[in-house]
Amino acid sequence: MLRQLDMMPITIRRYRSGDATALWGVYFSAIHQVAAADYSPEQISAWAPESVDSADQAKWAERMFGISPFVAERDGEIVGYADVQPNGYIDHFFVAGGAARQGVGSHLMEHLHAAATSAGLEVLFSDVSVTAKPFFERWGFVVERQQRIVVRGVGLTNFRMRKSRLASNSPVALGQDRAPRIQAYLGDLINVCAHIGQPLVSIVLFGSAASGGFSDVSDVDVLVVVPADTKSESKRSLQAEIARLEVAHGFRPATPVTALRARIERAVGHQFSCFICTRDDLLSGDVARILDLTRWEAPFVDRIVLASIVGSAVTAWGEELLPRVTVPPVRRLDVFKALFGFTCQMVLIVVCFPLLRDATKYAMGVLKHSLHSCFFCYQRRTTAVEDEVEFFGGRLGRSGTLEELLTLRRAYRRAFGFVIRCLPAIARLHLRTARENRF
Repeated sequence: MLRQLDMMPITIRRYRSGDATALWGVYFSAIHQVAAADYSPEQISAWAPESVDSADQAKWAERMFGISPFVAERDGEIVGYADVQPNGYIDHFFVAGGAARQGVGSHLMEHLHAAATSAGLEVLFSDVSVTAKPFFERWGFVVERQQRIVVRGVGLTNFRMRKSRLASNSPVALGQDRAPRIQAYLGDLINVCAHIGQPLVSIVLFGSAASGGFSDVSDVDVLVVVPADTKSESKRSLQAEIARLEVAHGFRPATPVTALRARIERAVGHQFSCFICTRDDLLSGDVARILDLTRWEAPFVDRIVLASIVGSAVTAWGEELLPRVTVPPVRRLDVFKALFGFTCQMVLIVVCFPLLRDATKYAMGVLKHSLHSCFFCYQRRTTAVEDEVEFFGGRLGRSGTLEELLTLRRAYRRAFGFVIRCLPAIARLHLRTARENRF
């Protein structure tokens, strides 16, 4: 019977005269059955008393009429309610204890976002309980401050939470101006996080998915920003879920990867398009923390990497953090660090070519990243690979290796000669970049 109820459609309507008593039942059961896990019996009794007199009932009815909430019904029964005020404040947001974790809250939150967007609101904010905080975080709300309030003489903890840039960041409006494949992928990514109970702070796109150069052979480069208290185990679980999602959307091959191949792919930066970091990691401007680099990897990563990520990035969902990221200035030394790193990667690919079926793809990726790095030093932005090849064709003259890169992107084949020719092409790109730019 419970499963049949779970499958009943949920409808949202406006508050009606006569709903007040049923809404008190929702409020009471939500607090006593769900919030009781996070608050003491004394706090629960103060928050939602078990006995109320006629005066209290009249005040409650007046309060409900005043906030005019949206009401969620399932099979004719009221199972939740929530409101949004003209200034964007969410005063009440409650789901009946017997209907918790059955999609009622998500239906209400979607409706609030749609109503807020229609009203031209740019911000939603609320005073959120300890219990509801993870749910609000999954919807892109961030904590502004922790509060201590007094209800009927008893102190309770809650959080002032806020969500900005509603028009572009709510799940309802996510990615409407992006390629359909990107939009579908990001939507599924948010749904996966909600399904496994992983709160999100924001989702940041960078690279071709953000700059407009996305094509059928592109990856979706993304930073998934999670709360500061997220455990390493939770990050690993989310990374595994995202890897499965990349396979489902065609951004990663479905074939299993051997231990040797996995090590080589990490060494050459192949198939690493999604990074998970905390809010504090991103704001630190420390590329090792943001990209979760090991102790031996971090010294070999140049400053151009973070500068180009932030320079091309857009916030696709959640809190806008990019303007607050401190990016260290790019130095001429970083061009040579990049040259050293890309050369080491390419030498590894040459040596392992007979063992690696996708060695040519790895070389293409290294040359592409070399192009991105050098182009950024000239223009302080990123663009499509085709545009970068054209740019350096004008500065260096015609390059058969760069043109072959574009050909292989259209029709892939194994090509050891191309891998060998990438070495002098990368050296030429970086030496010219170091000589012609002021740092």
